[in-house]
This record gives sequence, C-alpha cells and structure tokens, in this order.
Amino acid sequence: MLRKPSEVLNSLGSLHDAETFHHILREHVFPFLDKLPTEQTASLVEALEDAEDDLAGASLINFDERSTSISKGIKELKRHVKSDWKEGYEEQAEMMTEIVEEMAGWIPDLWTAGVEQGTEHLLVHKSLKFCKSSLGALANTHSRSNFSDLDSPDIVVEDANGKVVYKNEHGSTEHAVLWVWRDLLLSAIVRVQGTSLAEKLVADLESLDLASEMLDRLEEEITDPPRATKFPKYGSEEYKKVDWAAEEERNLLMNAHLSPEMRAAIPKVKALFVAGGVAKFEIEPTEDVYSSIVYANPNLRDRLLSVAKAHFLTPKDRWTSISSGFGVFQRAGADLELLQLLDLANTPERRFLTDDKTQQAAISYLSGRSPDIRSKTRLHLERGLSQVAALTIQEIKRVFPTLPDAWRYLKDQLDKGKITPAVPDEPSPKRPKPNAPSYGYRSSGILPRDPDPTRDPILKIFISKAGWTPAEERDDSEEEEEEDDYRDFDEQRYNDNTYESPAEKQDIPLAFITVLQEWVGVLNRWPDIPEREAIKESVRATFEDGKYFFDVDGVADKLARRCDYGASEPCRQRLGRAIRELYCAFAKESGEKERMKKDMPSGLSFVVV
Repeated sequence: MLRKPSEVLNSLGSLHDAETFHHILREHVFPFLDKLPTEQTASLVEALEDAEDDLAGASLINFDERSTSISKGIKELKRHVKSDWKEGYEEQAEMMTEIVEEMAGWIPDLWTAGVEQGTEHLLVHKSLKFCKSSLGALANTHSRSNFSDLDSPDIVVEDANGKVVYKNEHGSTEHAVLWVWRDLLLSAIVRVQGTSLAEKLVADLESLDLASEMLDRLEEEITDPPRATKFPKYGSEEYKKVDWAAEEERNLLMNAHLSPEMRAAIPKVKALFVAGGVAKFEIEPTEDVYSSIVYANPNLRDRLLSVAKAHFLTPKDRWTSISSGFGVFQRAGADLELLQLLDLANTPERRFLTDDKTQQAAISYLSGRSPDIRSKTRLHLERGLSQVAALTIQEIKRVFPTLPDAWRYLKDQLDKGKITPAVPDEPSPKRPKPNAPSYGYRSSGILPRDPDPTRDPILKIFISKAGWTPAEERDDSEEEEEEDDYRDFDEQRYNDNTYESPAEKQDIPLAFITVLQEWVGVLNRWPDIPEREAIKESVRATFEDGKYFFDVDGVADKLARRCDYGASEPCRQRLGRAIRELYCAFAKESGEKERMKKDMPSGLSFVVV
C-alpha cells in the first residue's frame, strides 16, 4: 500500500534529531515543493502562513525565557533577604520593583496574543497563573520592604490600531492580570468552538479561588474607555464634580473595547462560574461564594439559603465548623437563622469553636433589626459580656488570694458607718505631662488622688487584707542564655517580635483587655439606652461582691493601683488596666467613674515588656 507523505515525515521526525530532519527536508522535500503547480503552491503557502500566524502568538508570549527571568529574580531576592534582612531592605525594594516592571511589560503581550489575536489561550492562561503565583511569592519574601507599597506599575495596553483599551497608573499588577484573564475567558468562548476550553479555564480559576474576582469583572454594563486625562486638582470645583462611583466601576471593568461577540459571551461565562460556585457552595458554604453567586444570579438566593440551613443548623457532627454560617445568614438577611446559629455556637460542646469577633459581628447586626429580634439577641450579648468579665474577675481573685477577707472587712466598715459608698464629687486628676518630674507620680504615669483622712485608712487596710501574688520570677538560666547566631533571619524576627517572659505567659494576657473592649464596643452600639443600662446591671450581678467593687468608691481604684506599683511586672500593670476597663464598662454613671476614666492610660504601650 502506498504510504502517505505525512506518515513518512512523521517517521523521519521520530527517527532523527532536529538538525538531521531539517537537512532531509532541505535536500529532498523543499526542491519538490517548489516545483508544485501554481494552484497547489498557493494552497500550500496559505496553509503555511496560517501556521506561521498561529506560532506568532507563542513567539510573542515567549513563556520560557520570561518566566525563567522572573523566577531567577525572585530567587535572588529571597537569597538577599536571608543574607541581609535587617539592613538590605532598600536594595530588596529595588529588586522587587525591577521584577514588577518586567511582569508589567509582559502583560500587554499576553492580551495581544490571547485576546486580540485569539491564539494560544492555554499558554496565555499558563502565563497568567505564573504571574499570579509570582506576585504571591513577592508578597511573602519576609523582606522589611513592603511589596504592596511597590506594586503599582504603569501598565497601558493598546490594540492593533493604537487605541488604549486598558490603563493602570496606580493599581496593582494583579489588577491587570485579572483584567486579561477576564478577556481571555470571553475570547475562549468566541474564538473556540464549544465551551470545553472555557470550562477548563473556569475550573482552573475556581481552584485558585478567583471565581468571585472574575464574577465582579463580568458585568454586562459597558463602562467608558480608560481615562485619557489626569484627574482634576484635589479640592477644585472640577474635582468635586467627579463621579467617583463611576470611576471605581470603570477602573474595575475597563470593558469598553469588547466586541459585540465578546459582550454576548459574558452571560455564558458567568453561567459557568455560577454552576461551579453552586457546586462548591453545596460542599462548603461560605459568605464569599454566596455573595458572588447571588450577585451574578439573585434568583438562586433561596436555593443557597436552604443549603446553608441544612449544613449549619443541622450539622453532621459536633466538629463541623459553623463559623462561616454567620456571614452567609447575615448576608442573606436571615435573622432567625442567625439567632439559631448563635444558640448552637454556645452549646457546651461547641462553645469554643466560634471566635468572639464572629459572634460580636452577628450581635451588632441583629441589634439593628426589629425590636423582637433585638430582644432575642440581648441574651447573647449579656452572655458574651459576662464571660469576658468573668475572665478578669477570675484573674483578680488569683492575684488577690485573700480578697474574700477584704470584702468581709469592707462590709463590716460599711455596716458600722465608718465609710460611705460614695464620696463627694471632686475635680478629676490629670495625667502628668511626658518627661515631667515625678513628685510622687506612680511609675504607670497615673497621678495619686488627693488624701481622704476618712476613707484612706480603711481602703489601705482593705487592700492589705486582699493579699498579693507576685508575678513569677524569670528563671536565671534564661538571663544567661547564649546569644543566638541571628544569621537565620526568620529566627531573628521571631525572637525580636514574639518574646514573652514566663510571667507574661502565665498572667493576664493583653487579649483579656482587647476582648473586653470589643464586647463593650458592641454594648455601646446597642440602640436602646434603657436596655443597655439593664444589660450592665445584669453583668454587675455576675460579680459575687459586685455591690462593693462597683458601688463603693475607691475600691476598684485601690485594686488597680496596687497592680500599678511594679513597672518591672508589666503583667500586673495589664491587670490594673483590665480592672479599670471592667469598672468603667459596667459601673453606674458617677463622679468615681469619671475619675477612673481619667486614670485610664491612653494606650496599651505601657504594658509591653
């Protein structure tokens, strides 16, 4: 049987190296091709020119050379960071800038090849994935130079006619990468028969958690072309007239250049992402996926909400995370479901599986809903406040071990009328100016109160009877610990930024104070003031001796000042701050409360070792 020319050429190509194969073509095939009849020659030349056009895209992309160059730059940057982390940040900033500029010069070529020419879709997709991962690597070199401060290249993309289709003067490189990706998806629908290629690209983008980013950019509304002129001078009349919402929308989409065919392809690409998003949501519901799907197709809200109810309100086991359900139900405006989730989160077996911030956000949201919903939410706020207050109270009892004896003494003095709950209002003490002479000021920077011959002796005995637990001394072996080599930059940064003494680890952490402040912030945003005061009263009742701590002026102050004494014991100073926070958060309005507020340090820096 007569063999086909293609079979012979394939066989020769597989049997010989490229140089030998090219020699065979040059000696035996090329002369024969040049002698073909005119009509056959024209057809062959046309086919070869089409092949040449197809290969032009790969040549323009030049993936191997460009990716190798960028990868080499990142490796050199990481070596420089490791060898000179402390002093070499300026050189590292220059290296980052060079890599970003190299990537910025590549992006217009990727758009030209994949979108305008409509070729090499997979190679352009591969290149964009490489750019995305490279940006992630640049952001995580641990250099002292912040990559995000340097990632704002000037990127301008023009079509074959010289018309500007994309302009990025102050945005990130990722902004341009995502823009090209959006156009590439539309090109894959328009240029390639069927949707198999687009489905492959969409699945890949979903695996990179970029579905939401893509859906944000797949808006069917067409924006104006990129701005050709600079923005008006800040503060001028022209500046005030700028529609910043429209500018933000244009900056995100930049889709004025899309052809009618590509615009018509937008719903098809959105449908692919939505289908993938629904499948993902059914496995693992999250707020981001919910928001992106409902934004693209509002009709799917009820279906997604049903999935979320089944997943979060009837979890398969006690270890199933329900944290992301708060965001889903809040985004869906599902108030009753959100209340059910708060109930579930505080069952004994799940009490520690949902962080405070998540519950605080849900309570803040529900407090602004209907009065009925707010009344059902109040119990959750009281519970959160009581729990965080109990942590501080527990620490007070640990540090003042004989506090019950002090309470009994104080009760006896009150019963005998030797001390009254309140003192006459007086001017609040002022904090000393920085670097002022001490003149008896405490090391904490808090001014002593004016003497009170009637109350001071009793309160002095009270604090003496409360006892005191000193902070644990630091082990001498730690003082004599050999210095680290510090040539390992990771270890140096860890030791510089995260060191805690044994006393700090055992005693009240800074988190006690910040968590208390966060919960009190939710309380202060509660819209109904009488209810707010009732909540405070409820929390005061959780303190066994709250009637003394909150109602007898000077008691909380004495406990806090006892903690202020030792600047060498920052963990005790933290407890002093926590005592003041506890008192100011829940005590009734009074002159003593105002005095305690004045005594409150303006920041937390004084408690850091």
